[in-house]
Amino acid sequence: CRMPASACHLRVSLDSSINGGIRGYASRAQQSELPEHLQKLVDEYDKQIAAAERDSSVPNFLKNKFAAPFGVVAALGFMYVIHSLSDVSSDVHRVAGWILSQLDPLIAQRVLLTAAKINMLPRDYDKDDPYLVIEPQPGLKFMNPVGLSAGIDRDGVALNAFLDLGFSFVEAGPISADSCATAKEHLATRDATGQITHLGVVGAVITGTREELPRIAALLAPEVDYLSVDLTAVTASHFRADALRPLVASVVGAASSLTANPKVFLKVQASQLIPRAGNVSDAATQVGETTPAMQLCAAAIAAGASGLVVCQPEGPIDDAGVQDRCHIRAISDAYLSAHGHLIVIACGETKTGRDVLEMIEAGATVVQFSSLLISEGPQACRRMKSELSNLLYKEGYINLENA
Repeated sequence: CRMPASACHLRVSLDSSINGGIRGYASRAQQSELPEHLQKLVDEYDKQIAAAERDSSVPNFLKNKFAAPFGVVAALGFMYVIHSLSDVSSDVHRVAGWILSQLDPLIAQRVLLTAAKINMLPRDYDKDDPYLVIEPQPGLKFMNPVGLSAGIDRDGVALNAFLDLGFSFVEAGPISADSCATAKEHLATRDATGQITHLGVVGAVITGTREELPRIAALLAPEVDYLSVDLTAVTASHFRADALRPLVASVVGAASSLTANPKVFLKVQASQLIPRAGNVSDAATQVGETTPAMQLCAAAIAAGASGLVVCQPEGPIDDAGVQDRCHIRAISDAYLSAHGHLIVIACGETKTGRDVLEMIEAGATVVQFSSLLISEGPQACRRMKSELSNLLYKEGYINLENA
């Protein structure tokens, strides 16, 4: 000790006194006992606490020092899942597409439509390439050439959700006289918030008799950008310009009489545009005879229609490539017969971006499908657009019009 001897002795004596006092207090506390009735209350309280801890639904690891880091990780994981569910490019939707592919097509269609109704479909957040934009006629601008054909959303109850998937245009229908009022109600209330909802081009396929079609067109015209008149059931004997012109003119007149003035398209099967074997030869065509494609285009142009929707042939075939060749030929015939006066929309079983490019090279302005969305899921449109963009670049095309 460097302090004086007297100070050292004083410090030692103080430490001894303090330690002794503490030990004495502890020994007295151990010897003293609570009254019996108070001790009973304390014991019961301890038992209740122990039982509550055993029955607690909170895992023990959440009560230790790792609880806070675990909460942070769980919150970040939840945020990632929510973001993945809302982004169509997420791998989560590959799983969703696989599940849909395992379902019956009708069940898968109902699942998609139900998800669209409750706004549970993802969105395409990727920006489309600018050279995919095409405006074939004033007032009809497609932000990309991929659309959803009629058949999934017949009454137009969830068209906005399908536009969010990345389609530049969607179709409701087929709409008949019986379902026309319901479809009009849904189309008119697409904007539930009272804000602008023109997210893309909206069309409607209408079907009915000669008397019903003009009335349906007049009722739906204010709610859509274009109407597609279903002529797929027209027989060959009535597939002539003189027979089709009055029908098309009546629909165009009913639509154009309103302020909205939507475009009118004629929807046909590819097989309706291809001459039957032996009926029209190439030589005969060159000397003045007309093909079905020429008859249809002549009627459409004369009546004021804006374009054609050429659908892939249906039904069983012997050769897997016959349908594709028939479709491409019908598209080409329609394009050549229209001489640039009509828009040609190709509707069929496109599976890859190469299929889309072949249809565009044959003369189609844009393409549409529906069954691929059911079999592949929400990512079908995004994949198709990405593949088409890459192909346009590789083939040296500047834009869609150049293709």
